Amino acid sequence: MELSQGKTIQELFGRSPQGGHFCLFYQTAEDLFDALVPYFQAGLENNEFCVWVTSEPISVDEALAAMRARVPDFDEYLEKGSMEIFSCTDWYMKDGYFDADRVLAGWVEKFEQAIGRGFAGMRVTGNTAWLEDSQWCDFADYEAAINGVMQDRLKVLCTYSLEKCGGVEIMDVVANHEFAIVRRDGEWQTLETSENRLARQAILEREEELSAIYDNAPLIMMLVDSERRVRKVNRFAESFAGAESTELLSRRAGEALGCLNSLDEPEGCGFGSHCQKCPVRLTIAETFEDGLSRSQLEASRPLVVDGKTEEVTFLLSTSKLDVRGVPEVLVTIQDITDRKQAEESLRQTSDYLESLFNNANAPIIVWNFALRITRFNNAFERLTGYAAGEVIGQDLRMLFPEDSREESLARIARTLSGEFWESVEIPIRRKDGKVRIALWNSANVYAPDGSTLQATIAQGQDITSRKMAEEALKQSVELTRVLLDASVDSAMLVDTDGTLLGMNEKGARLLGGATADPLEKNLYELLPPEAAGELTASVKKVFRTGHPSDFEAVHGGTRRRYSVHPLFDTRGKINSMAIYSRDISSEE
Repeated sequence: MELSQGKTIQELFGRSPQGGHFCLFYQTAEDLFDALVPYFQAGLENNEFCVWVTSEPISVDEALAAMRARVPDFDEYLEKGSMEIFSCTDWYMKDGYFDADRVLAGWVEKFEQAIGRGFAGMRVTGNTAWLEDSQWCDFADYEAAINGVMQDRLKVLCTYSLEKCGGVEIMDVVANHEFAIVRRDGEWQTLETSENRLARQAILEREEELSAIYDNAPLIMMLVDSERRVRKVNRFAESFAGAESTELLSRRAGEALGCLNSLDEPEGCGFGSHCQKCPVRLTIAETFEDGLSRSQLEASRPLVVDGKTEEVTFLLSTSKLDVRGVPEVLVTIQDITDRKQAEESLRQTSDYLESLFNNANAPIIVWNFALRITRFNNAFERLTGYAAGEVIGQDLRMLFPEDSREESLARIARTLSGEFWESVEIPIRRKDGKVRIALWNSANVYAPDGSTLQATIAQGQDITSRKMAEEALKQSVELTRVLLDASVDSAMLVDTDGTLLGMNEKGARLLGGATADPLEKNLYELLPPEAAGELTASVKKVFRTGHPSDFEAVHGGTRRRYSVHPLFDTRGKINSMAIYSRDISSEE
């Protein structure tokens, strides 16, 4: 056995509600008063329920007198029901005999009642002076059994008279307690076996580790009893609730969390209409009932946080624990409100972008580095005649006509090395075999490292009709030029602004140059002022009526007749004009 240095009762037991099973060896009544009064004073000041079971050499009245004399405002604690003092005959020897099971059940019941009333813990003491020698073995077994029902916040201090204990009895007592207290030379010292000391040290170190993990975990952790009353909370829970643990203990879970429904209900958590479907209440009840753990169940409740009501979304986990014989449930809550809001915002943005992609008027296609099609919007379906499901995952080459496929694939291969398209014409083969011409722009999509290519996205514009119109216009212009060359008059072809597009040889001589010289010059600038003015008026008339218009003017010393004929595009709009000029001097 090892004997510690002298300590005060406060140092030995402190003001922490942490539980334990201890014993004290005394010689005089004064020893008992000097130890038990400060022991209970610390408990009362720490909001712990206190029970003193007296026996010789101290009566109930003497215990009351000592507490009144040494503890300030002791009667107020009595009025609040913070302490009970009664005789061993009303507890250990009730009905005239000692029943270990009855006494153990009584301590557990008192403890649960104390916690239910909002006390932070319970500390008790009982004197064994009433024990007869014949009862010693039964009582030693009882002491050992106490260790099996000890609670986290229950302190039990058993007192033994040294006069009634021999060496064997002292060994039995010390073995059943975490440590013993004895007074030597006026100082309190602890006595324990080396095995107990090492075991207690290991337990304390383990408890310190677990407590550090519990207290510093970045999520709400609460230990609740079968009535959902909080038995213990960690620091994160205190911070979330905006209250100290002493304020939260004995509250029901919803009340501790600030659930709006529990605050609005006069009877508190679990009694309102909304409480019947409360996921926290139901999950805790189910865990108590079947003993199965629940992990990360998503739920939402209206909670009052920092004075404001918020719909808080969280992940709820529960585990049933056996805390020194009493079933409790560890409730873990992870607030994911910000994450859910971010996810919802991201979902809305994703839906918005998805809608833009799918419903854009321009065809859009995405392929990966392996040239497999990964996205295909509605406009691309209309362009090709393929449904997205028919092409997703297929090789990109299926979309190109055979005669231009290799050229198109070569261009695509260059995009994989970082090149991007800007107004590149690439023909596309439709499902029905027809070919459409599209004008493409492209961009590459890279991984977060900025260098690993993930995909290429291309946006096109179907220009098939435009290309056909351009070809038709080209053919029309060529035909017009042929007709101009065949004309016996001076003939010129101009656009709507008067820019020369073509002319025959007579027209070129009229304008003073070769056939190609005046091209792309403005006819109005090449004509004499009188003729240019008449031409302007005639062109306006042509635009207004859509019919040819004639006028006469002097040009190069001769009088000439000009005839302006409109030419139309496929939409029926004037896009150019043929102007014929003939010398009419001989007709006058």
